Amino acid sequence: MRGRLGMNGLTALLGVGRTMVSRWSSWLGLWLACVMVLPAFAQGRPDIVWMRGGHTDEVRSVSFSPDGRLLASGGEWGDYTIRLWRVADGALLQTYDQETGTSILSVRFSPNGRLFGYGRRDATVVVARNPFRIRGDVNGDGCVDDADLLAVLFAFGQSGADLADLNGDGVVDDADLLEVLFNFGSGC
Repeated sequence: MRGRLGMNGLTALLGVGRTMVSRWSSWLGLWLACVMVLPAFAQGRPDIVWMRGGHTDEVRSVSFSPDGRLLASGGEWGDYTIRLWRVADGALLQTYDQETGTSILSVRFSPNGRLFGYGRRDATVVVARNPFRIRGDVNGDGCVDDADLLAVLFAFGQSGADLADLNGDGVVDDADLLEVLFNFGSGC
């Protein structure tokens, strides 16, 4: 057993008892905690940005929108709602209760933030439009501008799961271009 040193070998090598090695390892653990963990707290982690009550019963699920501006929370049991919060200040923007059924088990935003889906206790899955998504905002920056127009123009005529397909029909076409043009300047 060359190269292995167990607890008995360590106590024999150091000439100390098992309790002394145990105390030494405890002090080492405390020292490591002070060196590794405490600086993280000194740097401001973890911080609570805001905390709100709003649901009338337990909150079962939360999900950030892809752009990080919204937080959706789903209630269970007596509170059959999804609440949409503004992350910046914790303001409750909307209480959503359409087709929420017998309680919300999970809620998630789609990768592009246009939709959110939720699962109900009665084994039903529902997909709904995000009411705070700015129509025509291709890149999700909150402003319908020339970058969104260029994204649609460069992808024009392409099919597939493209970000510039605003209406979800599978192809970037004149309907997507019109959505950007009609909403140009919104949110800017």
